[in-house]
Amino acid sequence: MKKFFLCLLVLIFAAVAAGWFFRYDIISFSAGIAMRKGLPGNIAMKKIVVYPSANKIEVHGLSIGNPSGFSDPLFADIETFTVEYRMRGRTILSGIDITGFECLDPVISIERLSNGRINSDEFDLALPGGDPARVPKVEFKKSIKNINSGTETGVIKSMSDAVNLSGRIPGKVINGKVFFTDRMISSGIFSASLEDIISDVYFSLDDEYEVSYIETVGRGIINGDRSQVVKWNVSADLASEEVSVSTRIEPENVDILSFKPYYDQFSPIDIKKGRMSGTVIFDLHGERIGSDNILRFKDFEFTERDTEYSSQFWDTSITDVVKYLELSSGETVFDFKI
Repeated sequence: MKKFFLCLLVLIFAAVAAGWFFRYDIISFSAGIAMRKGLPGNIAMKKIVVYPSANKIEVHGLSIGNPSGFSDPLFADIETFTVEYRMRGRTILSGIDITGFECLDPVISIERLSNGRINSDEFDLALPGGDPARVPKVEFKKSIKNINSGTETGVIKSMSDAVNLSGRIPGKVINGKVFFTDRMISSGIFSASLEDIISDVYFSLDDEYEVSYIETVGRGIINGDRSQVVKWNVSADLASEEVSVSTRIEPENVDILSFKPYYDQFSPIDIKKGRMSGTVIFDLHGERIGSDNILRFKDFEFTERDTEYSSQFWDTSITDVVKYLELSSGETVFDFKI
C-alpha cells in the first residue's frame, strides 16, 4: 500500500510517454501494451485523459481490489483521480515532477474480520495479468496553446527516474466516502460511514518512497446524516526516530448510540439517548502523550447499572459519576485529560 501511488504514477507515465512519442494521437495499441505489462492484477482503470497544455492527467474509473477473504470485492473505487505535474524538459521523455493531486468521489471500504484481520493492513499490489478490460484507453486532448516545459534536454534512463515525488505534495479529496465494517465485536456486526468528505491532504516521501509526513484537514458527516458532522486536523511526522502525531477531532451533534458497542463495556450507565459535541485532542511525541478534551452532551438519557469491570477505567467512584449526571441539566460537560 505504501508504494501504490508511485507504481500508479509510473504506469501512467509509461502510457503517456508512449502517446507523446506518437504526437498526441489517440493511442490504443502502444499505450495499451505499456499498461498491460505493468498494471497490477488487482487494479483497474477505465480511461486516462492527458491535457498537455494544462499539465494534467485524469484517471477515470480507478478501482482497487480487496485482499481475499473480505466481503466487498473492492477496497477502493475512485471516480476521477487527477495528477498535476511539471515537465522537467521540453518533452515528457525528460520526466515529470508531481505538483499536486485530486480524488473526486472516492469510496473506501474498510473491514475488520472476526479474527482481527483488517483489509487496509493486508493490501498489496498483485502481479500484472488478468482481464484485459482492466487496461484503460488513453486519450490526448490536443491544444493550440504552448505546453509549459522545463529546461532539461536529457531523456530518463529508467522508469524509476520518470516520476519525481520529492517535497511536500498537496492534494484534495472531494465528496469522499469511507465505509467501515467491524465483525470482531461481541455484539455482532458494527457498520458506520463517514460521507461527503472534503479534505485537504499533504504528504512527503523519503528516499525509499515511504510516507515520511502526512497531514489532512477536513470534514464529513456520519452515517449520511447531515446533522452529525465531524471535523479533523491530523498530522504525522514519521521521519524521525520519535514519531510525532497531532490529532484534533471536533464532533458536532454526533449520536452517541451509533458507537455503543465500543464504549458500553467501559460505561457504568446504560445510555438511552444523547448527542455529543466538543473537541478531542491527542498528541503523541515519542512516548509522551498529551490530551486535553472537552465533550458536551445534550438530550442525555440513561439508566444506572452495576458493573465492576467499568469502574477500573474511572479515576473517581462510579457513584459520584452517576450523581453528577443525574444532577446535570441541559448540557452535561466532561473536561478531562489523558
